[in-house]
Amino acid sequence: MSLTPPLSKIGNKVEFSTTTGTPLANKGIRSGAIVDEVWTGVYLGNNSVNYVYTSQLIRWADGSRSIRMAYYFWTAAAKRWQFGRFAPEDKPSIIQELIRKTLKKCWK
Repeated sequence: MSLTPPLSKIGNKVEFSTTTGTPLANKGIRSGAIVDEVWTGVYLGNNSVNYVYTSQLIRWADGSRSIRMAYYFWTAAAKRWQFGRFAPEDKPSIIQELIRKTLKKCWK
């Protein structure tokens, strides 16, 4: 079976809290929306789980923006795309620095 990536998430609401699910100290839950995104193709991992990767531009309620690099996975048992629970997210300048430094390595 050939899988296609999940449907676009542009416009979807995003909420962040601590890893325990409790609101961030003195800030409540940070909320925003996905305003742009890019996707890779679907890849079969060595554990027979399908993966797709995405970078998403998020605009937060306070007007700031950040980039989240995330993944979704598909298992035969679930028969649907599930969001990977942990994803790096930070200011665009920080994510861009990481990507530039990674690409400079020319890893193969």
